[in-house]
Amino acid sequence: MNLFHVTKKLNGILSPLDLAVVRRSHFQEMFGNPVEKYKGWCHRGHVSAEALEYLRHDNPLLQDYKKRYAGHPATRHSIWEPRYLQEDLSLGSFRDDNVYLWQSRRAGQDLLVAYAFTTYYIKDIDTLRLLDKLDEDGSFGALTFTVDHGKIVSRDLLDSVLEMSFLERHLQLSRWPSIRVLDIGAGYGRLAHRLVEGLPNIQYVLCADAVPESSFLCQYYLGYRNVSDRAKTIPLDMVEPSLDDQAIDLVTNIHSFQECTIESIAWWCKAISRSKVKYFMLAHYDDELLSRELDRSQINFHPLLERYGFHLTAKEPVYAPGTLAGLYGLYPKRWHYLFESNVRTEC
Repeated sequence: MNLFHVTKKLNGILSPLDLAVVRRSHFQEMFGNPVEKYKGWCHRGHVSAEALEYLRHDNPLLQDYKKRYAGHPATRHSIWEPRYLQEDLSLGSFRDDNVYLWQSRRAGQDLLVAYAFTTYYIKDIDTLRLLDKLDEDGSFGALTFTVDHGKIVSRDLLDSVLEMSFLERHLQLSRWPSIRVLDIGAGYGRLAHRLVEGLPNIQYVLCADAVPESSFLCQYYLGYRNVSDRAKTIPLDMVEPSLDDQAIDLVTNIHSFQECTIESIAWWCKAISRSKVKYFMLAHYDDELLSRELDRSQINFHPLLERYGFHLTAKEPVYAPGTLAGLYGLYPKRWHYLFESNVRTEC
C-alpha cells in the first residue's frame, strides 16, 4: 500500500475526530510565515527599542491595573486568563496576529486573495471614503498587505472601516453634530483610533476593558497615535463613575461579549444603564448572541439586552450575501448587530 492510500485510510479514521494527517512538507506551506510566502506583497511592522523598553510585564502602570482589576465582577474570565495571554500575546508586538486580532491563522483560503477581496468589497460600500482617508503603517507587528495600486491594508484597518460603514449605513453618524462613544472591550484601542481619525464629529471615545493588559496597551497606543485628546482609556474601576459624569450616545462591543461569561455581560449592561445610551452596536462571530462560560458552555444573552431596554433594529453578515468577499474575504462568518434603547429598566 503506497503513502497516498495509507494517508487516505488514516484520514478516514481520523475524520470524525476533526483530525487529519498532513505531510510535513505541506505543513509549512499551509501554516508558515505569510511574510515569506507573499514576499513583495506582505510585511510585518517594526517595533522600536523604545517601545519594547516600555511595553514590559513589569511596567508599574500594568502592575497597578492588575491590582485594581483583581476581583472585579467583570473579570470573571472564561478565555482571557493569564495563561492565554502569556501564550498568545507579546506586549511589544501587540498588533501582530494574536489574541486581539487574528490576521493570518485559520483564514480558510489564500491570504492575499482574502485581503484583496475584502479591500475591493469595502471600496464598493465605503460611502465615507474612509479607506482613502485612513492609513496603515504596520507598527507594533501588524501584518499588512499591499493591494490596489500600492494601498497598504491590515485587518485592523479593514475591520474598522467595515464597522464604521455599518454604523454610517444605519445611523448616518457623519451627519450627527457630535458623537460620544463608549467602546467596551476596547483592546489596544483599534476602533477608537480609527473613529476619531475618520469622523471629525466624534466628541470622545471612552475605551474600557476588563483585561489589565488591554487598558495598559490602549493608553499607550492612543498616546502613540496622538488621539488621546478625544480617545481616552477608562480604567475598569472608573467605568461607573465616568458614566455618571459623561453622556454616551453609542456603545460599541467588537467581538468581546462572545468571549465573556454571562456574569460579566450582565455587569456591563448594568453599568451602561447608568448613562442615557441610545444605540448599542455589537460585532459577533455567531448569528446568535452567545456568551462563553467557564465550563465552555454558551448562553444566549440577547434576552439580557432586551431586559435593559435594548431592542434589535439591524442584523447583517459582515459581508453581503452573494459577494466574493462573502465567500473569500477575511473571516466571513461574522455578524454586525445594532440595538436601540427605548425602554430603561433595572434588572
